[in-house]
Amino acid sequence: MITQTDITVFVKKYNAEKRMNETTAVYIKNASWYEKFQSALTDGGFRADNVVKIRIPSELDFDMEKGNRVAKGKCSECPKDALTILSVGDNRRGSKNMWHWAVTAK
Repeated sequence: MITQTDITVFVKKYNAEKRMNETTAVYIKNASWYEKFQSALTDGGFRADNVVKIRIPSELDFDMEKGNRVAKGKCSECPKDALTILSVGDNRRGSKNMWHWAVTAK
């Protein structure tokens, strides 16, 4: 898998002791980031968005979930322009060199 960027995933976990969600920044050194422009004609009119496809090597061990946030580069705090993860796919099949998590964010 070709990787060209670093990313930070902001993982939310519920802390039962504090009775609230806590966010942890997970820095990932090698990831693939592909941005594309999508448009659609809906009942409400024309809608256009940038959609990002991210491929993350699967050897990392943390909970990747819909609703978490992701930003390009190394960040300690979640930036305002961080994207929201819409879907996570488990692509651990075929050659082990190609195993990865497929993430869609907007």
